Amino acid sequence: MKKRLKVFLIISLLFSTLIISCKKEGTANPTASVDKNLPQQQIYSANIVETEKDKKVRTITANHLDNYPEKKLIIADTVLVTDYNPDQSVKSTLKCDKAEIDQKRDIFTCTGNVIVTTKNGILKTPFLIWNQKDNKITAKDGIELKRPDNTLLGETLETDSNLKKIKITKVSAKGKLEQKDLKW
Repeated sequence: MKKRLKVFLIISLLFSTLIISCKKEGTANPTASVDKNLPQQQIYSANIVETEKDKKVRTITANHLDNYPEKKLIIADTVLVTDYNPDQSVKSTLKCDKAEIDQKRDIFTCTGNVIVTTKNGILKTPFLIWNQKDNKITAKDGIELKRPDNTLLGETLETDSNLKKIKITKVSAKGKLEQKDLKW
């Protein structure tokens, strides 16, 4: 009888230990916060269309998009941004390998094979920041601006999104440049 009681106590003790251990290790905390470094949404083959009064204003396409709504940040790969005129003709395009869109400050930061195309020329650069609030583009790490008659090369560039008003540092040029185009 004593032997049975001893075995019963040992089995009870082991069983209790097992139950307590399982509760500690196996219980998930339903109120645990989600890792804020992970995107809340991941979208593949994204196509975003911005409209105003039933007319396209902008389209953004990307092969892959990570959305961080709490940070108001979107990170996208293989990006094409197309802006439209009121008559729905293409105003400009921006292509890049990667874009970070800061929705709080309305800033696009583009890296890798960045190409901006407008009626005023084609800008190529590895790095570009486009502040949409003040319509200012800043490019660095080498730029190439192609116009119908010439190509301007430089280290950095500041311009508007239409590539009209341009400031380039360490500039050199290829092609034909008229005296009237120079403002010293």
